[in-house]
Amino acid sequence: VWCVQDVIDLARPKGRSILTQFAKVAGSLFLCILITHYLHELGHALTAVALGYEVSMTSNVVRPIAGAYQSELHSNLISLAGPLVTIFIATAAFILRLKLKFLAPIILWNTLTMRLLAAIVSLRNPNDEAAVSANLGLGDWTLPAIVCVFLLTLFVITARQRRLSVWWYLSAWVGMSAGYSLVVLGEDWLPKLTL
Repeated sequence: VWCVQDVIDLARPKGRSILTQFAKVAGSLFLCILITHYLHELGHALTAVALGYEVSMTSNVVRPIAGAYQSELHSNLISLAGPLVTIFIATAAFILRLKLKFLAPIILWNTLTMRLLAAIVSLRNPNDEAAVSANLGLGDWTLPAIVCVFLLTLFVITARQRRLSVWWYLSAWVGMSAGYSLVVLGEDWLPKLTL
């Protein structure tokens, strides 16, 4: 029978104070969210530019300046570009997880939660994978499910290897809450680009 102290000892990070780990994970995840969101949106934007569109880009959305994309094919390619960048980032972090050390699970958690949140948003307004999945006649949830299961698999493998503690998940939740709040609610104050 476990006592409370055994549970606390099991959850406590080894070799570091709880506060140090908490700040390191939360702060790193916060920065990772900002960087990854801009790279994701840059994937959309650069694809749109390659297809001949002028676009405006914020931390959370890319819009054509002229109003709409000329075809469903263009719309699909532009919509897929962001998630493909995110999948590339996650795959690279997974492959390099031994070199990235503590950053690998942070990057993988971020990419997973990013696509899970996009799937949740798609309940009201299908975006990215959900929009393309619907346009291709696969239903709204086929591509989002494939992407989320792939990213979850990478994260779970890495989390098991790193033996992440309860404190890691709590600090990730704080960093994630702050990062996504800034990306979504602070979109008007973050840098915007026109390409």
